[in-house]
Amino acid sequence: MAALRSIAYSEGAVLVHCAAGKDRTGVVVALALVVAGVSAQAVVDDYAASGDRAAAIVARLRRSRTYAGISTVNRRLLPGPAGDDGGVP
Repeated sequence: MAALRSIAYSEGAVLVHCAAGKDRTGVVVALALVVAGVSAQAVVDDYAASGDRAAAIVARLRRSRTYAGISTVNRRLLPGPAGDDGGVP
């Protein structure tokens, strides 16, 4: 996996991020933690915590100035209230 190679062979610190830290980014970080020797249970618990916090993270993003700078396509990927496409009113 290219992402893990990039992390492993970087010459300095590495930042892997996304809005909620779940899905693809969460999987990359989970795999990196396993390779680094973190226990499987700790990795699972950390990943599950991201899911538990996703709604609060998305709500904070929607209130932030950063959200206004996100492309329309990406805004539609952020979940909104029922019937909302995630776009800015």
